[in-house]
Amino acid sequence: SAPACTSDSLLVGSFDQLSNKAHGVAGKVKIVDDCTIMITGFAYDGAAPDAHWYIAKDTGSFGEEGMEIGATLTQGEAHTDSTITITLPEGKKIDDFAVDGQVAISVWCKQFNANFGDVTLIVSAPACTSDSLLVGSFDQLSNKAHGVAGKVKIVDDCTIMITGFAYDGAAPDAHWYIAKDTGSFGEEGMEIGATLTQGEAHTDSTITITLPEGKKIDDFAVDGQVAISVWCKQFNANFGDVTLIVAAPSCSSDSKFVGVSAELSMLAHKVSGTVKVVDDCTIMVTEFAYDGTAPDAHWYLAPDNKSFKTGT
Repeated sequence: SAPACTSDSLLVGSFDQLSNKAHGVAGKVKIVDDCTIMITGFAYDGAAPDAHWYIAKDTGSFGEEGMEIGATLTQGEAHTDSTITITLPEGKKIDDFAVDGQVAISVWCKQFNANFGDVTLIVSAPACTSDSLLVGSFDQLSNKAHGVAGKVKIVDDCTIMITGFAYDGAAPDAHWYIAKDTGSFGEEGMEIGATLTQGEAHTDSTITITLPEGKKIDDFAVDGQVAISVWCKQFNANFGDVTLIVAAPSCSSDSKFVGVSAELSMLAHKVSGTVKVVDDCTIMVTEFAYDGTAPDAHWYLAPDNKSFKTGT
């Protein structure tokens, strides 16, 4: 018997859907191991006179360099939801046909040199790490033009997700851009993800952006921050952006003042409210009142109420 097939190729496990170019072709093609291809949910009307499964380095090479594999697709035998398993000829492996980490499969008509449907399978990118301190950071897009809105979150070192995305779709040349800060999109920014098509409006979309191969969030970040924009290349215009920063570490609660609260005194401008120490780095003021008429008012912290001029 033939030796068991290995699974050494990086293409093993890759899958995608057949395109439909003619005769109702459809189905999912998966590389099971180095010498086995499985097609599930296969559909084909069976009307062509000379249809076969072909494999080649890419979708433009079936006619000249492609190789027939598996059983002939018999004329008159239709498929609606078939499972087909193809074993490569003895001595052949997937990587014998692959070039640059990809291989193509087709339902090919030899008589008319016609492609009824194909799929290109590529080596899956390695799983993305989550080493950046920016992973998990999120904030809302500002709206500078065209109704831009949405929450942007860094999912891992190479993935950004936008949820609740809104945009009117009216701009002619809008793209997602990433840069070190919001002032750098035009000169130093990099286009990422798919173009935002003119005429295609969004009201509550979820968009996932994978950075280009070999790129990570920290390649763009400076001083613990990175910026994302809906950017118009044609007019060099920012329609909305967000700056994501490294989240501060969780604050401790070691101070004896944690939990202490007191009322603000009212010395001027109708100031009032309750001040509470929440943890070692957080103060909360509730029911705060102030008339807002002073020209240069700030919150200050000092050892006592006589030391605010030297406080911070």
